Amino acid sequence: MSDLSNSLALFEHAPCLAEEGAQNTSPFNFHIVPNVSMGRAPTIAMLCAFAVPVTGLAIMAAALGYWPVSLFGGLWFVAFVLAVGYSRLALRRHEQIFLQGNAVVVQRATHAGRRTRACIPTYGLQLESLVDPDYGLLRLTLRHRSSRVDIGRDLSPHERSSFQAAFVAAMHAAGHSMQLITIRAPALLAAEPAN
Repeated sequence: MSDLSNSLALFEHAPCLAEEGAQNTSPFNFHIVPNVSMGRAPTIAMLCAFAVPVTGLAIMAAALGYWPVSLFGGLWFVAFVLAVGYSRLALRRHEQIFLQGNAVVVQRATHAGRRTRACIPTYGLQLESLVDPDYGLLRLTLRHRSSRVDIGRDLSPHERSSFQAAFVAAMHAAGHSMQLITIRAPALLAAEPAN
């Protein structure tokens, strides 16, 4: 599950996380960040829980003369710690969707600080949704002529459905309409025939 908030339209009490003055005057401002399921303390506790048996096995293997096992056990654990650290670092990204003038602005920032910004005009705007009967709403895409921008990428299919309804309602409340296009993927899990 991800954290989704529309700091102006959905949750009036939430602080606006906008970075520019134009975002503060927008009728809506969605701020989407990935969910970090484990905080810092539980992550450290999990790594310590793995470190104890790995260290014990490495000492026992070294005492028995199997030093390559100790070496590879230590290398495995270091690789595991680095993977967990990079995974947590990669989740420090966010997506912000707001209305600026007559354009929907989709702004993203990665964990490394790299920012991208896409402006899509509201006139002729289309919202395309890819729905899978087995898994739900897989993708939301803003389309305008040849431009395509995926939105809500860090949301689960259920959250994406809620976000779609909130986004369409916020656009209508702001006085803008858009064409809704639904693409249905074929079912992968066929119903089993009854005997």
